[in-house]
Amino acid sequence: MPDEVGLTRFVPSNNTGISTALVGLKATFANAARANVQSSIEASGGTDDYTEIEKRAMSAIEELKLINGMDLAAILMRGEIIKQIRDEALFSWHPGHYGTMEEMAQDQGIGKSELSNVCDLCFIIFPFMEDELHMNVADTFERIGKSNMRELVPVMKAIITGNVTTAVQVAVDAQLNDVAATVRVTAEGAGIEPDLSTENLRRLAIDNLITNGQQMTNRDLRETIRPTRTAQPDAITINSGGRRFLIAEMTDEQMVAFGRKVGAWMTPTQIDLPEDPSARRMEAARILVVRRISGLME
Repeated sequence: MPDEVGLTRFVPSNNTGISTALVGLKATFANAARANVQSSIEASGGTDDYTEIEKRAMSAIEELKLINGMDLAAILMRGEIIKQIRDEALFSWHPGHYGTMEEMAQDQGIGKSELSNVCDLCFIIFPFMEDELHMNVADTFERIGKSNMRELVPVMKAIITGNVTTAVQVAVDAQLNDVAATVRVTAEGAGIEPDLSTENLRRLAIDNLITNGQQMTNRDLRETIRPTRTAQPDAITINSGGRRFLIAEMTDEQMVAFGRKVGAWMTPTQIDLPEDPSARRMEAARILVVRRISGLME
């Protein structure tokens, strides 16, 4: 990917102060990477017989690894701010008069799934990793990586909280049944009673998932967590007057799979219609795309 001008022409933020700080981080990461490489060479006990180009390669790749830490930093900073906004209901005090946290986040370019992911990590999964498994969150996150962590979040959240949705029921059952079987076999071999308490099985299941996340490719991890493929939903497209409508009826599990497929490209707005038929019709009539589809039958 040749770039004669260089990426330094891009400004990382419209805020001058933040932009200057972020550009300064590049030098910080570069210095830290070189220091890490030198320390690694010295710790290995070998002589410093690497060529300059080899050292340059080692430093550049080490710098890339260190920058991955910004992913975790961004998650943690977002988590702190989200907690403040949520605890003080600041979204409702904003001049935009947001009705929900989701509406506020969407307006800032943060989709519902991303908001949920940050909250799950900061308020459920990271505390469990530290308090119950005594893991260093930064080291573990670095070894797992952002993509694998994203795959693990729904299942780990369900196991930790016990709030299991239809979308992850099979995956959760598979993890808990697997560790229960291992506990029974291990206890039988040692001639002791197996500890099948919810707390113990939960800890072992999360520990297994984290281990898999560190050792497996994203594809292998996905297949391990979801051994059965989600059935494709029945969907149709309608072309009318230059407009295209995509209509699909989905289960919770299919909706999760759909969100994973489209990623950040599209975050559908969720609207929960009332149970009362009259109220449901009134609420549905307020939705522009529903009115357009209804108009096809006129």
